[in-house]
Amino acid sequence: TTNGYTKTYTITYNYNGNGTSNTTATSTYTFGGYYDGTNGSGTLYYTNTGASARTWNKTAATTLYAKWTEKTNIQDSDSASLVDIYIYNLTTSRANLNNTTIALTRKMYNALTDNAKKMVKNYNTLVSLEK
Repeated sequence: TTNGYTKTYTITYNYNGNGTSNTTATSTYTFGGYYDGTNGSGTLYYTNTGASARTWNKTAATTLYAKWTEKTNIQDSDSASLVDIYIYNLTTSRANLNNTTIALTRKMYNALTDNAKKMVKNYNTLVSLEK
């Protein structure tokens, strides 16, 4: 309040389309609260439960953005790790490096889910071996 008057500002909640509503997570994403920067950057204003995380200090209309974190699937993680091991072994004396072993490793990689593919750390090594 200023001089007995209360100022009112509009808050827009941008849930960035990863949930089914402003705070409802999906099987792929977990809701992490509302921030004043996009993609979870900036200052947290509301927690994942909707509780206030700080004293309101905005002095104009503002947009708060939902932060979504992609859930890690254990099966994806295990599969990605296995492909990483195969790729690594292709670079050592443990594997018979030839077009067949490289092609089989590529086939394993291609069979991964999109999420698991993001977890493979040695992908660039596989690509360089294919050249």
